[in-house]
Amino acid sequence: MVMSNFHLAQVNIARLIEPLDSERLADFVAALDPVNAAADAAPGFVWRLRTEDGNATALSAFDWDRDGSVGVLTNMSVWESLEALKDFVYGPKHREIISGFSEPRSR
Repeated sequence: MVMSNFHLAQVNIARLIEPLDSERLADFVAALDPVNAAADAAPGFVWRLRTEDGNATALSAFDWDRDGSVGVLTNMSVWESLEALKDFVYGPKHREIISGFSEPRSR
């Protein structure tokens, strides 16, 4: 591995379709701890944004939000390289945990 003087930060920002405690998001919420644990243990992982208790969903990054929205979920992590992030995101463990959570956008 080539040594570098930088890390890669990635940020996901998602507008929630329902509150985190809703039945519709129950499977997604249940997958958060396993996917975060998998990231924390992945080669090249450096750090992720979370509270002292380890809860990233308790953080409120944005006071702006559209009327009628149930909130915004923010995820940020830091990786040693693009390759390390790519290996985790497209690797079998992450893909297994998150499969089935994507929903088409309605317009």
